[in-house]
Amino acid sequence: MRPPAAAGATGAPTLRFVPRRCLRTGSVSADARLVHIDVWAAASADGHGLNPGLVLIPVATAITVAARWVKRRGDVASSTALQALAHGRGWSYLAQGDRDWDDRWIFAPFGTGQHRRAYHLIRGQVRCAGAAREFVAYDYGYSTGGGQTRMRRHARVLAVRTPATVPPVLLRREGAADRLTAAFGADVQVGDEAFDRRFWLTGTDLGVAAALYRPAVVEAVKAVDPDVLVFDQGWLVWVADGATWDAAALPGVLDGVAAVLDAAGPRA
Repeated sequence: MRPPAAAGATGAPTLRFVPRRCLRTGSVSADARLVHIDVWAAASADGHGLNPGLVLIPVATAITVAARWVKRRGDVASSTALQALAHGRGWSYLAQGDRDWDDRWIFAPFGTGQHRRAYHLIRGQVRCAGAAREFVAYDYGYSTGGGQTRMRRHARVLAVRTPATVPPVLLRREGAADRLTAAFGADVQVGDEAFDRRFWLTGTDLGVAAALYRPAVVEAVKAVDPDVLVFDQGWLVWVADGATWDAAALPGVLDGVAAVLDAAGPRA
């Protein structure tokens, strides 16, 4: 039950001293008084007065501004590091990306959400499968939800030109739904128990998918451990969801994807 308002309350916060009594004698210690804000007395019957919830508004705003500032600092640092990496290796770098790559692919996570954008885009060449082959690496961002539930999501993408164009072959981390469809023959089994448990492999031509994933390719794929790896449109596309590129990590991933193409050979 709400305590009654103090007589003559005007809606303004009131301060009152609450004395602390000595535990032994019951006497009041004058120098041990506690200042107490009477929140009930601070609010008048018509609802006016101190609203503790209002205090949270500037706090939340400050946290949001600080988070955006930290993110901005991180974006600038990442861009600077990627630009330095590209310059040092003779690659090209576009901080704002290339709109041609915003919707280049149709498999997840691409083609979903709104405001899809490829940025921090690096282009160059890597030697694999007997030749110098074009590659492109970039950060990918897209938004899901709306209003207060809107969320910005990110992924790292690296694509290397393949020696030949094959029908689309998709490999991704296996989920519960994939295990159900596997019973109907949609999942290609390569004969490596750990690999078959971890990944779901399929394609428009299951025979092509099975032929590509020979033991050497399986081992090379396990080494790069992708979220998604797709042969599509004459490219081998590696995707890791949930993060943006770290300049220190990119060369290692590039070497790993090149090793997959080396293992796949000229038929890939």
